Amino acid sequence: SPNEALLQAQATCVEYLGIPEARLEQYNISVYPPDRDTMCMIRCAGIVLGFWEDEQGLLIDGAKQLFPDSGDVDLVAQKVLHCAERKLLSCDPADACARAYYSFRCAMRKFEPSNSALSTDQKLTPEKFLKAQIVCANILRIPHDHLKLYNQGVYPDDAETRCLLDA
Repeated sequence: SPNEALLQAQATCVEYLGIPEARLEQYNISVYPPDRDTMCMIRCAGIVLGFWEDEQGLLIDGAKQLFPDSGDVDLVAQKVLHCAERKLLSCDPADACARAYYSFRCAMRKFEPSNSALSTDQKLTPEKFLKAQIVCANILRIPHDHLKLYNQGVYPDDAETRCLLDA
């Protein structure tokens, strides 16, 4: 579960950005859907807590503070930075909210041992994949003609598709 500083920053940012209060309950149990409000809340929290800066990107020392009990922190930090660099290649460089969000997701995945155990146990079936695509596409507001292409196994090389496949 999120640490005290993160909970505090989330509450501050939800209020500051005018995000509906109900969303805060999701964030407080570490549920961060890939929508605009959440992405911008993460960017705001990142600036407040010192793990994000628009020019420099993910500030690894700040990110480490969020996950104090993650074993070999330096090794994990390398993995987080590597993951963040890969994610950022598929996001619009001008979209600071998306960049902060995907970097934070990398930190969450790599620093929290419980999360990695959880994701390896769940088998991704084609049905689950298609369902997840539709949900993600709706959240990311991806045009419906794109969905038709995805269902045929065609993935155009454009920003929407790259962000969907990275989500």
